Amino acid sequence: MTDIDVLRCSPTRWSCRTRHSVSHRPPPGRKFDHKISAKNHAGDPLAALAAAHSISLKALPSIERRSRALSDIAVTYDRLGRRTDCVRTILAAEQCAPQETHARPATKALISSLLVSGPTTMELRGLAARSGVLA
Repeated sequence: MTDIDVLRCSPTRWSCRTRHSVSHRPPPGRKFDHKISAKNHAGDPLAALAAAHSISLKALPSIERRSRALSDIAVTYDRLGRRTDCVRTILAAEQCAPQETHARPATKALISSLLVSGPTTMELRGLAARSGVLA
């Protein structure tokens, strides 16, 4: 899977209905989307990126989970120094679930740090304004 495949997000094909199974297993993809965050918190962004490449966003049970996974991938790119990929991934998360992206404190902190740590683009400034980071 390439970096571009990780960024694909198609929320229009998902419904709000959930399936209940008798086995009480977590939905497909649930344990994998937490791996990205766990690897980031453990200080291993390369392992987090490998975890991101091992999941399919379409397999995640909700748009909010996809947005969260994309936000975690953005953190991974930031830690790897891949600023352009980081901004592009946050914008993809915003496309999936704007309210989720704008409300998450971790995402706001990432946007804020991107604003002060290097060159800003119109996309980044727009995202910061929509997220309430720019006062």
